[in-house]
Amino acid sequence: MKKIVLAFVFAALGQYTFAASNNAAAAPNIGKLITMFTGSLSPDAFTSAWDAGGKKEFTKKVKNNANMPVVGTALSNLASTYLTDAAFKTGWQTVKSKWIKDAAAAKTVQNVAGSLLTLQQYINPSMFTSKWSKIQPYWETGLKTLAS
Repeated sequence: MKKIVLAFVFAALGQYTFAASNNAAAAPNIGKLITMFTGSLSPDAFTSAWDAGGKKEFTKKVKNNANMPVVGTALSNLASTYLTDAAFKTGWQTVKSKWIKDAAAAKTVQNVAGSLLTLQQYINPSMFTSKWSKIQPYWETGLKTLAS
C-alpha cells in the first residue's frame, strides 16, 4: 500500500516537473494535490452537503482545471461549505474569514497552493485518515514547489 501511495504522489509531482519543463500549465497538478488532500480526510470532516453532490461538483472544478480563480473559489467553498466546524483546530475561527476571502481571490497556482498549505495547517489531525501520514511530506513538497 505504501508503495502505491508513494507512486501516486511521485506521479503527480512528476507530471508537474514535465509540464513545467515543457512550458505547459501546471494547473492539473494542483487539482491532483487538492483531491489527494480531500481524499485523506475522514468522512466525519465533511458536512452532508459533501455527499449530496458537493464532492462531485468540487472535484469537477479542481481536477485538470487551469483556471486558478475557479480552483481558488472551489477551495474557499471547501472550507466554508463542505468541512464541518469539528474538522478545524482551535484558532481557525480567527483566520477563517480572511482565509476564505483570500482563497476565493486566488489568481495564480502559487496563490492556490499557499491557501491549501494554510488550510491544511488548521485541520484537526484527528480528521485525517491513516494514509495521510504517509503522503503528507511528499504532498507538502509538491505544494511548496507550486507555491514558490
